[in-house]
Amino acid sequence: MVTAAMALRVDESVSRHTKKIAMQIRVLFFGVLKDLVGCSSETLQLADGARLDAVLQHYSRQTPRMAAMLPSLALSVNQEYVT
Repeated sequence: MVTAAMALRVDESVSRHTKKIAMQIRVLFFGVLKDLVGCSSETLQLADGARLDAVLQHYSRQTPRMAAMLPSLALSVNQEYVT
């Protein structure tokens, strides 16, 4: 059973200072996650090629209660659900 959802939107950007390609993602929180995190969306900068696991680990460290919810989350990347 899904208790909450998280959606990611990936935009690639180039850092002017380091000339490294980074991914800027917008994370949207719904349901219980919105209350748990305390906001409806955030923007993260990740290394180019970072995977969904990196985002989940980030939020599991930031919000430990989220780690227990991972099996019941609905996740989407660029409007496509992922498993």
